[in-house]
Amino acid sequence: MSPGSEPVKEGTELASGGESGSYLVGDVGGAAPTDGLVEAAGGSATVSTGTQGDFCLTVRAYRKRPPLALKGWDRVVEVGIESPDGRLRVGSDTGPMALPAVTVSGPGSYRLRVYVRGRDEPETISPELPAERHLLVVFPGRSKERKVFKDEER
Repeated sequence: MSPGSEPVKEGTELASGGESGSYLVGDVGGAAPTDGLVEAAGGSATVSTGTQGDFCLTVRAYRKRPPLALKGWDRVVEVGIESPDGRLRVGSDTGPMALPAVTVSGPGSYRLRVYVRGRDEPETISPELPAERHLLVVFPGRSKERKVFKDEER
């Protein structure tokens, strides 16, 4: 791998969609997703889940744009997000999650790429792992453009 192509920070957590069926990146009070997945406005983004129950969430923060990997994912959408203080965190309506901050280059503009699979699968009950999986990839980038790379939800 070339320098910078591996994540600088990474974490995985069993998360809950909660009453809102979503989670946040950045400031609380992000816009509601208009496409059923992710919506960003300024320093916040809201990501919808297909469940109010548990799902697996992995975050990876990079110093530069990582390669796009579509295989095995149902949806892949990328949006722009700002980090005025350089400390974007992932949280839910009940508070921050135990995941690392997703910004690695300090204050500025970032791209948030959301990968999702298993949103249409039935919810599972412990001790099974949930079928729904999310991967958040964050890296520096100035574009505010929304890019839909893959959308294969049933």
